[in-house]
Amino acid sequence: MKIYLSVILFCVSFSLCSQNLVPNPSFEDTIGCPNTFSQINLAPPWFNPALHPDVTPKPTPDYFNQCDTSNKFGIPDNIFGYQYAKEGIAYAGIYVLNLGFSNVREYIEVKLIDTLINSKKYYVSFYVNLAESSKYAMKNMGAYLSKEIVIDSTALYLPYIPQITNSLNNPPISKTKWTLISGTFIASGGEKYITIGNFKDDTDTILVENNASVHSYYYIDDVSVVLYEDTAETETNSEIFIPTAFTPNNDGQNDILYVRGGLKNMEIKIFNRWGLKVFETNEQSRGWNGVYKGEKQPTANYVYMFKGTTTQGKEITKNGVVSLIR
Repeated sequence: MKIYLSVILFCVSFSLCSQNLVPNPSFEDTIGCPNTFSQINLAPPWFNPALHPDVTPKPTPDYFNQCDTSNKFGIPDNIFGYQYAKEGIAYAGIYVLNLGFSNVREYIEVKLIDTLINSKKYYVSFYVNLAESSKYAMKNMGAYLSKEIVIDSTALYLPYIPQITNSLNNPPISKTKWTLISGTFIASGGEKYITIGNFKDDTDTILVENNASVHSYYYIDDVSVVLYEDTAETETNSEIFIPTAFTPNNDGQNDILYVRGGLKNMEIKIFNRWGLKVFETNEQSRGWNGVYKGEKQPTANYVYMFKGTTTQGKEITKNGVVSLIR
C-alpha cells in the first residue's frame, strides 16, 4: 500500500499526473492467502460481476499471491503455469474461453476511487499475460467503464461495449511477457466502475499450443485509470507529439522515445512510479532508450513533464504518462 500512496503524493506534489482511480490496482492488498479457485474477493474491493446459475464450474475469477506455497495459487508457480507478477507479488486470473465448460467467461470488476468527470479525457491501462496452460489466445480483451455496477447472472458473456480494447493487430498471445492494453476515452460523466474481460459474443481465438488445455486463461495486473488531458489541453499541445508508448527492444522500430514537432527549445523529465527521475534532456535530438545508469528499466508506466517553445513562439507545458514495453 505504501508504494501506491507514494506515487499519488508524488504526482500531486509535482503536478505531473493524476491519481490512479483504481483501488488496489495490483491486487497487493489482501485479506487472506489464496488456497483454491474463485477467491478474487481476497483482494478487496475487486469482485466477480458474472454468476451464471446454470454453468459448472461457476464463472468465478481467481486470485494468486506469493504467500501461497502450494504451487497452486502462488507466484510464480501456480496451477495455470509459471509467471511473476507485473508489479509486486500478486495478480488476478480469468477464463476468457473454456470450451470444456460451455464456453464460460470470467470478468473482474472494481468501484473506482472517484467518479469520472464529463468531457474529461482518461487514460486506462492494464496488463495481461496468457497462462502457459492455454491452448488458445483471445484476440479481444477490454475494459468497460460504467456508471452503474455491472452484475449479470443470465449471460455467458457480458454484452457491453468496452471503451478500451487491444489492437487486433497486436493480440495478447505472449506466455512469457506481460502485454499492455491501454487507450484513452472521453468520459460522459458519472462512470465509477471498471470491468475487465472479453466482451465479444464470439470466440475469436488464436491457436498457440496444440498440446495445452482447451481454454484461454489470462493473468491480469497493474490496472490504472488516470485523468489524462482535456480537449483544451489537446488543442494547445497540438504542435508537439509525445508517444504514449515505446518499445526499446532493439528491433529498429520505436526503440527510443523522442519529442516530435517544431520546437525552438524544450525540456523533458521522466520519472518512474517511485518518483525517481530516470531521464532528462533539453535536446530534441536526444531521446530516452529506456536505460537509467546503465540498467534497462522494466516494463511499466512512466510519468513525464515537458515544457518548451514552438518555432512560432508558443509556450507549451504538457504532463502525461508513457508506457515502456519490452
